[in-house]
Amino acid sequence: FVYGGQDICFNAGPICSLQTLNDLYFPALARSVEPLHAAGIKIIWHCDGNILPIIDILINQIGVAGFQGFQEETGCTLEKIVTYTTRTGTKLIIWGSVSVTTTLPYGTPADVCRDVERCFRIAAPGGGFALAATSSILPETPYQNIITLYNHSLEFGKSFLSE
Repeated sequence: FVYGGQDICFNAGPICSLQTLNDLYFPALARSVEPLHAAGIKIIWHCDGNILPIIDILINQIGVAGFQGFQEETGCTLEKIVTYTTRTGTKLIIWGSVSVTTTLPYGTPADVCRDVERCFRIAAPGGGFALAATSSILPETPYQNIITLYNHSLEFGKSFLSE
């Protein structure tokens, strides 16, 4: 696996027109990742903002096999992302999706527990899931929420995955 991708989307979608992306960016990107595909290396794409307008291109033209870093408040929800498959029809690899903009900095430990469980229930069935924060956990995040994320992920994850 290789972890890549860029923050090329705002809350409403791509930072430039789809025409520009299709004319300039995506063809060059597809050529640049071809050696990875040839070597059997899967690409996990970091995504911020609403990637839904370009997700089909990322999957089918670029060959992205998974995603990390969803900003669910933009409509790019975990529930929506797990409905997609890779260009070969397999389940996407998912890293996420406890929010660093809502749940972790402003929620309670109980909120963190609920979000951990939600992520496992949505994305873990069938494999290819790694629970993670959506991005960097910032200094204003309460220490107890970080510890809760870690501890509850271990406890709930073991229980959920052994069912």
